[in-house]
Amino acid sequence: MVRVAFSVLSLLLLGSFAATAAEPKLYRDMDGRFIVNVPDGWTATVPKADSESEIALMMASSADEKVKGGACFVAVKQMSNTRDAAQADLDEAFGEVMNDKFWKSVFAASGIKDAKIENSGNRMQKGRKVFYVVATVTAQDGGSAPELATGRQEVHPVPGSLQFVQCVAAKSIYKQMEPAFNAIFASFEPKPNQLIVEAPAKGTPSVLTLAASEGGTTRIIAQNTANVPALGTGVTAGIAVAGSGAWEICEGVNYSGTCSVVTGETAQPLRIGSVRRYIGGELDVKSAAAAIAETTTAAFKSAPATIQQAKR
Repeated sequence: MVRVAFSVLSLLLLGSFAATAAEPKLYRDMDGRFIVNVPDGWTATVPKADSESEIALMMASSADEKVKGGACFVAVKQMSNTRDAAQADLDEAFGEVMNDKFWKSVFAASGIKDAKIENSGNRMQKGRKVFYVVATVTAQDGGSAPELATGRQEVHPVPGSLQFVQCVAAKSIYKQMEPAFNAIFASFEPKPNQLIVEAPAKGTPSVLTLAASEGGTTRIIAQNTANVPALGTGVTAGIAVAGSGAWEICEGVNYSGTCSVVTGETAQPLRIGSVRRYIGGELDVKSAAAAIAETTTAAFKSAPATIQQAKR
């Protein structure tokens, strides 16, 4: 994956961005991937048509001495293997990976000195989950004295892509910039692949039935379950999937051990440790999380250059 934040800096320095008018208005991505509000007085730049960067938009705050120094960017990573995934399934799958432990591991392995996670988690926006991290890092650009930079990165997993919004400022003025940053985060709306919208409506989401062995209890499961034995089930007499969508059945808890994908029914005894909806295709959520980790690391490493650019 292209190192997103470093690409931002290179494009800015090499002049491969074309400036747009700094009008306070709703920005619509030229490729229809997202919309976002550009704050009044901010400048916005978009990559030229021949740019290979995953950066889709760069915004810098007003040149006013009282508010200058904040910058935000939007990046889009295409993921064709999630084109047919339901948003609810993406929310659940990424929610199992992108927790506090995930962000801590990202910064622990990043090589960024003195990184401090201020906050992390997820929030709901228009019925889907948005994952975020706020961190402070030591920023030093060239021969300048080191200063602290604080940034917030939000990740939007949507059908067909991962979309990133990051805003950064010197820690000393981050609180001052936060209202503008929050307005950008709140206004950002990714647009799932239009082919999905135009496709015929899908059937009712599937449920998984774990048939009971003699003397047991039959269980009907409608959501990912990391510890099936905790439900009081032992060996099941068989399984059946009803509705639209497949399930992944794993021998161990927390989706460990041998796993298999089922779409119909079986009538053989099974010892099941965990079950979850199968999103399909070649989607590997952990690999996607690795891409998110790389993008986050690169973004925070480039914080000093981003801040300096915003001050110009």
